[in-house]
Amino acid sequence: MGNFLQQDIRLESTDQAGVYKTLTDLTFYSSKMNCYMSVYAGYITDGFSIPQLFETITGGRWEQKSNMPAVLHDSLCQKKGYTFCSEFHPVTFKQANDLFDEAMKACGFSWLKRIVFRAAVELNVNRW
Repeated sequence: MGNFLQQDIRLESTDQAGVYKTLTDLTFYSSKMNCYMSVYAGYITDGFSIPQLFETITGGRWEQKSNMPAVLHDSLCQKKGYTFCSEFHPVTFKQANDLFDEAMKACGFSWLKRIVFRAAVELNVNRW
């Protein structure tokens, strides 16, 4: 199973509602891909950007056990890949969603919440 090297990530509000800037680096080890990936401090994220219908089931964008999977997934989708040790590695939309699921599992999300979040991001065609 994958794991984050940090226990949590620090975020700071921006001038835009619901949008945050990371204040710390975030590094995830994926056992499925056998690699590390990092999101560096200063990255701008909107958290779990899912349709409102799903927010009622999952608890909203920032009310989760951890927002680290959302930050990782936002970065993977925006950049269509990840960076580690200054090297860029491309990923497909499916790989980004698989990594999102692995990251949620690493943070202790229930299988039901993982399925709901996974469905929400796969239905959001504007993310890729």
